[in-house]
Amino acid sequence: MKKGDIIIFVVILFVFIGVFGLIKYRNGSIEKNSSKIYIDIYAQQELYKSIPLTADSEEVIELKTPLGKNIIKIHDGGVEMIEADCPDSICENTGFVNKMGDVIVCLPHEVLVEIRGNNNNKEKTDEVLN
Repeated sequence: MKKGDIIIFVVILFVFIGVFGLIKYRNGSIEKNSSKIYIDIYAQQELYKSIPLTADSEEVIELKTPLGKNIIKIHDGGVEMIEADCPDSICENTGFVNKMGDVIVCLPHEVLVEIRGNNNNKEKTDEVLN
């Protein structure tokens, strides 16, 4: 191998490692391993509950508001809306979410479920709801 071939090989290797790292970071894998993850549940623009999320977290939350009832299930490192008495059930159809920044929204009941890191981005969420 010539010196130029080795340089090209090393450059390609670094590009590959960089692209792989970027993909892992964008998918939330690196963030989940390096920071604390929370599930924030908002009801009618107010923080109802903030729950630390781990791989073995299991909890069912029944959220009753004057607008209706939602049942939220936390399991397997993520969250899903398993029941809602709203007319369209779009929040139920969102399914299981487990990546940082993912949200489940029930507009008729004004319920928002968000996965966030410990960077405390509650201000951004409130801006969206207002």
